[in-house]
Amino acid sequence: MKPSAFRPLPGTHRALPVTGAASSLVTLVAASAVPAFKTTADTVQLQADGADIRITFDGTNPTAAVGYLLRQTDVPLLVSRSEADAAKVLAPSGAATLQLSEYGN
Repeated sequence: MKPSAFRPLPGTHRALPVTGAASSLVTLVAASAVPAFKTTADTVQLQADGADIRITFDGTNPTAAVGYLLRQTDVPLLVSRSEADAAKVLAPSGAATLQLSEYGN
């Protein structure tokens, strides 16, 4: 059996504040302590923390009724780097935290 290629990239975990206003994931990352995705990241792991989050992957602004619903009780979601680059998020309750980590080679 080959070892997994799913490797966490050191120093990429972030706890991003999500508000009731739609924001791009790239913008939230830019405002964090690690202000950009690593060039070697090809997968991003996301998890809602503290409240549910709506997320879209096609440039559409999420609303309380539009977008995939990440419940705070859900297991982490894995998305491709291109999906993360295009993602927009919103906390329908007005405030949540998005836990994010990058994976790659």
